[in-house]
Amino acid sequence: MTAAQLEQKALRLQAIIEEHTLQAHGMVPTLVRRDDYQLPTAEDYVGMEPHRHLQGKSEAELGLPPMHVWRAWENTSADTAFYLGAASRKYRCTQDAADLAVARRTFRALKHIYDIGAEFDEPGFLTKPYGGVASTQTSGDQLQCVTMGLEAFRDLADADEAAIMDEMFVGFADYLIRHQYRPKPGGYFAVTWGPWDWDNAGWGHVLIYVPVLLRAWQATGESRYREQVDRLYHACRNDTRYTSERRYTFGCAHRMLYLPALMMELEPEREAKWREIMTGEFRTIGPGILDDGTSY
Repeated sequence: MTAAQLEQKALRLQAIIEEHTLQAHGMVPTLVRRDDYQLPTAEDYVGMEPHRHLQGKSEAELGLPPMHVWRAWENTSADTAFYLGAASRKYRCTQDAADLAVARRTFRALKHIYDIGAEFDEPGFLTKPYGGVASTQTSGDQLQCVTMGLEAFRDLADADEAAIMDEMFVGFADYLIRHQYRPKPGGYFAVTWGPWDWDNAGWGHVLIYVPVLLRAWQATGESRYREQVDRLYHACRNDTRYTSERRYTFGCAHRMLYLPALMMELEPEREAKWREIMTGEFRTIGPGILDDGTSY
């Protein structure tokens, strides 16, 4: 696609979000119906097979809302964060106060999600806000997207917003440390997790957590966050799956492109490693990128 075509596509998507799909507090839901851009109803899911992560249990047994609710809101934290990133980058191009206002509103939406998770469970719990309210569910992929959204907004934040960002990163970091980088039982559908493997961890997970810990360290100066970063690095010492020579996919979407890019800013002395990871990931996904910027 040409630059002009990409611009028109971005404007069309933003118009749909602003006019049709935006929810309370500025949250951006995961799924809407393609014909009218409204949230799905139970009728839209008639005959749908249960999701594999339920592992044979019903939503009711797991304390989840019905399928049409949770699936429509499953990645709301991520989508709201990506919208924050898009709005922040748009403002850098336009210098239009209206675009900055969208970014600030979306930042407040992420803070709202942070707050309802803290009230529902404990500080640092990044809830999946099913139906716009807190749930027991969380996942690392939501955290990685929130990190990227906050980082895109960072240089636009005023002093109060910057303090809120520090609060959020410290809360997330403390939660991760308390629970050893694992969801609580029942925190990810019916999936069970073993203890964190400090001898054979993988970059695909570690890169979710390291930026959060680094920002908490920078915000507080407390060495315990830096110690966790170094311990996570050491835990990946045997992981050779992400190299420039090998093609490997781990269900990590494209985070092995954008998280190493962020790490080049946060830990530039390890640039060779971040570049190696990014190159390997691009070799895997590159052939699947279509001319219109979408992928298989």
